Amino acid sequence: MDPDALAAVAELMGAAGMIASLVCLASQVRSSTAQARQVAAQSRQVALVLALVASAPLQGQESSLGGDPFASHLLGEWTGAGMYEGNRLELTRTWTLELGSAFLRADMAVSMP
Repeated sequence: MDPDALAAVAELMGAAGMIASLVCLASQVRSSTAQARQVAAQSRQVALVLALVASAPLQGQESSLGGDPFASHLLGEWTGAGMYEGNRLELTRTWTLELGSAFLRADMAVSMP
């Protein structure tokens, strides 16, 4: 092979390598973007759930947890609803006293019917 033909083959191989690396980079960027969107969606869902929990009405019950007004605020069952990305979200939260009123137990269910 003469040097010109060798240079052309090397240039062709370099171009093929460059195209392959660009395809790989595009795939990684697409994957990273999808993951970032998923994290953002989960963050919005958590924020909505926390907002629903925070807006629970006062229960007005006394607890044995040192008369803690925050614990009294939580006791009982509360259900709320909201919208998440155009879908209805329902939250049910139940707080009960356990082990001789020494501990709070929290049960929470989130559904998107």
